[in-house]
Amino acid sequence: MGYHLLLPFRRSTGGVIFVNTGWVDEEGLEAIEIPRGTRRLEGIVRIPVKGFFTPPNRPATKDWYWPDV
Repeated sequence: MGYHLLLPFRRSTGGVIFVNTGWVDEEGLEAIEIPRGTRRLEGIVRIPVKGFFTPPNRPATKDWYWPDV
């Protein structure tokens, strides 16, 4: 079992973005270091699409199955 690790980054121009830094198994969670200070990020922005068989998100119970921006 594991998790997709999403980290928030505050932009210098304002606002926050979440970056999917990848899959982490349960054993690896303890070794994660949170980035500090100023960072330059480069990446690909993908518009999320909910799959046909993906269940709906349930914010009330904090069950998230797809990123609903």
